[in-house]
Amino acid sequence: MKKEENIPHKFESLSDLHRVLGLPKSLHPLISLVEIKTNEIDSDKLPNSFIYNFYKISYKKKLSGKLKYGQGFYDFQKGGLFFKAPNQVSANDTNNEDHSGFTLLFHPDFLAGYPLLKKIKQYSFFSYSANEALHLSDKEKENIISIFKIIDQELQNRLDDFWSRCDYFTN
Repeated sequence: MKKEENIPHKFESLSDLHRVLGLPKSLHPLISLVEIKTNEIDSDKLPNSFIYNFYKISYKKKLSGKLKYGQGFYDFQKGGLFFKAPNQVSANDTNNEDHSGFTLLFHPDFLAGYPLLKKIKQYSFFSYSANEALHLSDKEKENIISIFKIIDQELQNRLDDFWSRCDYFTN
């Protein structure tokens, strides 16, 4: 095997990831929420290993396999929340058949000008050292799903005039 084949593919933008997965265009250039129904995403479209240039927060109802994250795997048999920070290497296990749930993706620039941009680096659940999904109670699952739906409603609203004038953000 050639060494180049081991180099992870880097997704620089949300639109790049949406394109590869065959998803509709993101409603906002710096943040995207995707609701995935059973078997809706073909993980074979993803490279063997990849890096996102953005944050990822996913709620998965269940997963039949495990997700590779850094040098380890996420424990995901019962579903839950999992988190990735920009520039972390990931890979999909080909045994994953059910990806149903929600995935929130946001570029670090989305947080520009807010204290959260500096503080988010302190959250250990975005670290490679966290190798288990955050398992949720039924009430927590309801709350998380309702938060994702509120975010989706907000994204359905018209973008601010500022964003529509920025060529940088119109990938």
